[in-house]
Amino acid sequence: MTDYESLVREHHSLVYRIALGILRRDAEAADVTQDVFLDFLRRPGALDGVGDVRAFVARCAVNRALKSRRGEARRVRHEEGARREEATMDPSEAMFRREVRAKVEELPEEERLAVDLHYFQGLTLAQAAVALEVTDRTV
Repeated sequence: MTDYESLVREHHSLVYRIALGILRRDAEAADVTQDVFLDFLRRPGALDGVGDVRAFVARCAVNRALKSRRGEARRVRHEEGARREEATMDPSEAMFRREVRAKVEELPEEERLAVDLHYFQGLTLAQAAVALEVTDRTV
């Protein structure tokens, strides 16, 4: 058994329980648990020099769960703001925006992300290119 497998075996339930305690939803807690261990897989030396591995893993779980919760809160606020904005606009404009958004959702992921970042999130083409790690011309 590898060190990574041992890490997951020994700390998986701890990470899940911490995430569930913060997020209160099984699916989100499972996602956070997976993300924590993927981070360790991507950074094999992350535990080098750590005195208390259990405490360090627990801190990573707390941080990742809080980050997830903040992201969810931001998404909810953004969607509520968009609904309020849509409620005050001309009904035909609101319908047009919904149709455009639906069509954008049908695009392949890379194209959808580029369109979303530039047109819906307000990033410049250069900023969207940096966010997507592609050239300006690709966006």
